[in-house]
Amino acid sequence: MEARWRCKDGSLIDVELTVSPVYGPDGAQVGASAIARDVTEIQRLKAAAAAERERLLAAQEMAHVGSVEYTVATGETWHSEEFSRIIGRAEEAVHSRDSMLELTHPEDQDPVRQVWKSLDNGADAADFEYRIIRADGEQRWLHSRVRSVKVPGGKPLRFLDTVLDITERKDAEQILEWQARHDALTGLPNRYMITEVLQSCIDRAPARW
Repeated sequence: MEARWRCKDGSLIDVELTVSPVYGPDGAQVGASAIARDVTEIQRLKAAAAAERERLLAAQEMAHVGSVEYTVATGETWHSEEFSRIIGRAEEAVHSRDSMLELTHPEDQDPVRQVWKSLDNGADAADFEYRIIRADGEQRWLHSRVRSVKVPGGKPLRFLDTVLDITERKDAEQILEWQARHDALTGLPNRYMITEVLQSCIDRAPARW
């Protein structure tokens, strides 16, 4: 058990207490023994780490950035609340690689598999974009930045994935791309698009001498 004790000087310390029964020759319990260990510094470090994680998660929520940690040996996955909101899944759902591939747009599944394969084979990091289809049918664009944490021998120990929803940026890029190739008044293809299509046809046409 854990307890808090007051020292003679009035200060408080955190103590980890292990209590065991003591038996006599006849097998009857005659008392108990206790071992106390001062864990004040350990508890302080745990509290500081927990507070730091809370600040990180709060910052991620404000920036709409999710995070995922994947442990290679056990397959255990941890994810932030913001990541659950981004992909539209319940917080308690386990977001494994397989479950994420199920959400991934069919056209992007193979590229995503290739990225994870390169990480499993020793790549230090990966930076890629892909689409997901949420449970409600909405399509979202995500940007993942994965960093590999390795053991001294170079084998991957776990992967840290930072996920950003870039749907609004992608939508804006598509609008700008359409505007660059169409007349703003009529909506018809403009000279730039016509020239681009003609050049593509010329490039594909067989050479004639």
